[in-house]
Parts: sequence; structure tokens; C-alpha cells
Amino acid sequence: MKRLLLCICVCVLLLSTSLAHALQDLNLLDTSDAVRLYKADLIAAGYLSVDEAGSDVFNRRTKEATIELQKDYGLVETGLASPELQVIVRLLAKIENRGAIPEITPPPSPKVPDVRNMKRSDAIVSIQAIGQLPIVEEEFSNIVPVDKVISSLPQAGKELPSNGRIILKVSKGPRRIDASNATWYAWWFKGSNGDNYEMGDIYIEDGYLVIELDATINTTYKYRWRGYGTAAIRDTFDKVVPFDYSYGKEDIKKGETQKIVLRIPVRDLDVQKPTTLSVKIELYRNQKTEDRLRMDFTFAWP
Repeated sequence: MKRLLLCICVCVLLLSTSLAHALQDLNLLDTSDAVRLYKADLIAAGYLSVDEAGSDVFNRRTKEATIELQKDYGLVETGLASPELQVIVRLLAKIENRGAIPEITPPPSPKVPDVRNMKRSDAIVSIQAIGQLPIVEEEFSNIVPVDKVISSLPQAGKELPSNGRIILKVSKGPRRIDASNATWYAWWFKGSNGDNYEMGDIYIEDGYLVIELDATINTTYKYRWRGYGTAAIRDTFDKVVPFDYSYGKEDIKKGETQKIVLRIPVRDLDVQKPTTLSVKIELYRNQKTEDRLRMDFTFAWP
């Protein structure tokens, strides 16, 4: 035993400059990977029960094993694992070979749960359950309903990425929804008999309600289109939303057809698919006074 101890001491002296200086004292209630390695060496050297394998806590049993080892080798019985003592225990584990050093298997990484077709709020809760806060990105989908999850990145069943962030792709619904039916009525505030309006496509796209129409006015006016107006879901106009529109020609002349396209932000209307809409289109008259074209619509959506 003395010869073995001498051998260990020589080895310690040789290793102290390259290994011991990188170690720190380990004491009661310390928690670290260094404690886990030290306990694995105590088990292999026969001083600690194998049921302590994998633990990274310097507990009372670890301290008692340390004192027993210090007593066996005539060291001061402090129960403190100094860097030098850790080197000695590592050598004992290899030289004496009193037991196999147990394999310490890290716990499996959590897998990404399958949240496809879940509501946004439910999917966030599922991700939080594995200790993560997801990043939510919205995109259009013709298949997945609004506010439900299209997919995740990484995909379901995959391990968490190294940065631990999971991206949820949440549906904004279809990019474009065409109205299945629409009715409308239009008139000038100051009046023009025999005007004709032909309705084109009506659809919701990229968050805008788009109304296309061809307007043929039966009177020549010294008007100029101004390019903006107001809209409301009620004809009382108690809450209005400003919008821009485009037109073919600035002047209004009898018999000429104007291509007019209204683009109204749906989000500002507080409804995803409005069923009624009233608009006022602003114009200049005689370069001095303002007048409006009033239109009322009803819509049906698929």
C-alpha cells in the first residue's frame, strides 16, 4: 500500500502543474460537473455507492467517502476535496480498478411537440411546457384556418436546436378571398342622372378589401379625382377608416369610363370579412369646393 501511495504521490506531483491548477475545491452542497466526475472516481475507487452515479451534488455521503479516503491514506480528514485530492482519486480509480467507472449518460434532449393545426394559444402553451418560448411568424395559407399552426421549425419530433428557439408558422388564412356575391348602390351628392357603374372583382388580399369598378358618368363635370376617401361598416359613418384609391383619368367627362380601384384596410374595419360597407370618395369641384361620390355595398363570402 505504501508503494502504491508513493506512486500516486509521484504522479500527483507530475500532474499538479497541468491538471490540479485547473481544478477547484469541492465542498458540501457544491453542484457542478466537476462534482459528478469526482463522485464517479470515488465509486470506481470503491469509496462511494454506485447509486450516487450521475449525481452532481456534493452531499453528506460524498463528504463521508472523502473523509474515509483521507483516513486510509493518512491525510487530514477535512471532508474537503482539494484539487490534489481529486487527482489522487482519479489515479486510484484507474490504478486500483476496484470497480468500473459508471457511464454518465446525459438526459435526453426534449423533442419538439407536434402542434400542427393547434390554435396559436394552445401551441404556445405546449412549447412552454418544455421550457421554451416560441417565435411566432404569420404566413398565408389556403388550407390551414386563420390563427392555427401550419408547421414548426424544427419539425415535430426533432431535438431542440442549439439556440433552443422554436419557430411557429401560424396561418393568416388565404392570401386572397373572392366575394361570392355583392350588391351596391351609388349616387352623387350633387346628383348626375344616368350614371353607370359596372362592378368588377371584389376580394380580400394582403389585409385589404379591394373593390374594382368601371364608372361612366353621364355629365361633364369640372371635377378632379382626389384619390382618397372614407369607409365604414355602417351607413351612419360613426367610425370611419381612411383609404386610397386609384383611377384611370383625373378629369371627369360625359361618356368616358373611369377604372376605379378601392383598397380599404380590413384590419381597421375591425372585421375580417365585412358584410356591409359604405364609402365616400373625395373630389374637387371647380378647384374650390369639395364633393363626394357615395356608394353602399353588401357582400357575401365563401
